[in-house]
Amino acid sequence: MKIFKTCVHQHYRTISVFLLILSILFMSLAVQDTWALDRSKKNEGADHEDAHASATGKSVRVGVIEVEEKTGGRGVIESGAKKHHLGSRLKENLWFDNLAPPLSGDPVPPAGDFNKDSEHATLVADVIGSGDATHTGVAKKADIYVGSVEAKFVDWGGGNEVAGVRAAADWLEQGYDVHLFNHSWENGDTRDTRFLDWFTVQRDTLHIIAAGNSSGTLNDPATAFNALTVGATDDNFVNRADYSDYQAGGRAKPDLVAPGTKISNGAIEENGTSFAAPHVTGVAAMLAEKGLTMGTGNDKNRLAQRAIIMNSTRKRHIVKPDIDHADVRDNATTAIETEDGDYLTGKKIRQGSTATAPKTDQWTPSQWTSPDGKKLTVTQPLDDETGTGTLDAQRALIQFNGGEQKEKHFNPAGVGPIGWNRSFLNPDFGMDIYEFNFGIETGTFITATLVWDRPVNETDAGTAGSKPGQVDAGDTYAYGALPDFNLFVFKNEMLWAESIGTLDTVEHLHFPVPEFGKPFEYSLRVDLLGSGFNNINYGLAWWTTPIPEPETFFLFALGIIGLLLMHKRRAGKSCGSSR
Repeated sequence: MKIFKTCVHQHYRTISVFLLILSILFMSLAVQDTWALDRSKKNEGADHEDAHASATGKSVRVGVIEVEEKTGGRGVIESGAKKHHLGSRLKENLWFDNLAPPLSGDPVPPAGDFNKDSEHATLVADVIGSGDATHTGVAKKADIYVGSVEAKFVDWGGGNEVAGVRAAADWLEQGYDVHLFNHSWENGDTRDTRFLDWFTVQRDTLHIIAAGNSSGTLNDPATAFNALTVGATDDNFVNRADYSDYQAGGRAKPDLVAPGTKISNGAIEENGTSFAAPHVTGVAAMLAEKGLTMGTGNDKNRLAQRAIIMNSTRKRHIVKPDIDHADVRDNATTAIETEDGDYLTGKKIRQGSTATAPKTDQWTPSQWTSPDGKKLTVTQPLDDETGTGTLDAQRALIQFNGGEQKEKHFNPAGVGPIGWNRSFLNPDFGMDIYEFNFGIETGTFITATLVWDRPVNETDAGTAGSKPGQVDAGDTYAYGALPDFNLFVFKNEMLWAESIGTLDTVEHLHFPVPEFGKPFEYSLRVDLLGSGFNNINYGLAWWTTPIPEPETFFLFALGIIGLLLMHKRRAGKSCGSSR
């Protein structure tokens, strides 16, 4: 009896210590700051602290184009209490002052120093690359090149920044070989948007653009087709922030969301999509460090980047490898979202359509139908408030590490559960097929993202000495026909899910598997409709959950039994020694 009592008391003491530790942990969580880079780097935020074990954006060149208001702030702060945390990695801090690109090709920024006092530019740059141990940037070893443009607006929307933005982008790309750009400014001009989409393809660059902060629809340049447009989450990293813009001319935008509320580098604190976008830019720098570098002659790298970043976001029913997260939420209410119908009930598709389903504040495609509760047709594949979900740097690297895996024609062995590809298609070709070489269980999800570019045609200004492809102040740009890609999930030869939007350069599926599939039964298929196109490049990424192999279950069971036996043995020794 004495032995029994001693054992019980020891177990009570163990439980008490455990509860004490838990209470301390909860207290520490309760008193910590509820904002800033010291939180957005954590698992519940952009999750870049964990990602730093394998990528830091080392030596990747990142351009930060800032359009400053009439207040006169220009450039990153280089001295004083609010100085940046970039150290020697701030390579250039330039001001273009509405400078138009000359016909010689390279615009020259004004000589001499200027008033470098923009808190906005400083915080944007720090979110990308701060090396501070506490307020750590996403790509903490990236090199930063800042090009500030003074708009001299009477008010926003005048379009006076057009020449300066062209000059800054052209100068940084030609002079410093910068091919990754952050744009944390809004209320531009359609000329800006078309120029950036043209510059993307012409110079093989990737542009990350803030969605805007008017609580309304997106404006230029956030409406770009060939960029990543980023909205902001609230300070809990769960809901779309009330101020974050969404929707663009019938298109569901942004492409994704990231932390943007109460962001601080320790000295400057701000809210806005301006500070969500550089979180994504930092992840793009990480992927560039891993090998997906723009400007190297492989212009599919930027498409792979877009697909990987968008597909690896967090949304409901996503299984995070290391920790559970709150679901990404939008702000769906009758007042602002008249057609935000939930396409899921539990982990099954709901029979009906966007218009007939009950409203939801969780991630859902903007327009979908399902006649039988099994087959899914999506015509606007993104959630029109949160895109594909919340940025996650660690998941993006896991998505990348899944490896590039070719379509069936080049890879008859099939593809694994997580992967991506850079390829091209022609309307005269058949579909590209990606067969999953593993079993897939009912109720798990097949998540896939397909992206491509919209062509933009340049009309040269016609000034003497100007050349096509050269950035001149008077050049104009017009969109070409939008290639129409589609994305499908098949089981054998039966179509189960399709993303068939016609308004944008992305297709996306987050599809709950309706029935068990053996290896090679389920597949992704990519199709390009129409005629008259040459080969069109695309990027594709996917994330699924395979059925564990029998030996995996066996090893897991052995591990559990071993732990139980060890616990029993230790408990017996402990109780025996108390006699």
